[in-house]
Amino acid sequence: MTKKHRLLRLKAQGPVRTCVICRQPRAQRRLYRLVREGADLRVERKKTLPGRGYYICRDGECLKIFLAGRRRLGRSSLTAAALDQQSLEFLRAGMDGP
Repeated sequence: MTKKHRLLRLKAQGPVRTCVICRQPRAQRRLYRLVREGADLRVERKKTLPGRGYYICRDGECLKIFLAGRRRLGRSSLTAAALDQQSLEFLRAGMDGP
């Protein structure tokens, strides 16, 4: 299947976003959205907050890379160190979950 066909198939499932870690397009519902609030980052569950959103795959590998601090988000200098405590615990629980 070509890249174009995969993307069309994804679009049929709803909005498509790209993970900032692995750069793979995925259905938005299969990604965590992180929102910048001042100098902090937080996980947004309802996807309603305004502002720049960063998307990360819910699979373990992308979360591990991000939480280990080996990647920053886009061109910004934001890393996992900028996460608030509640968001950090939520993402760590997601690594252990289904």
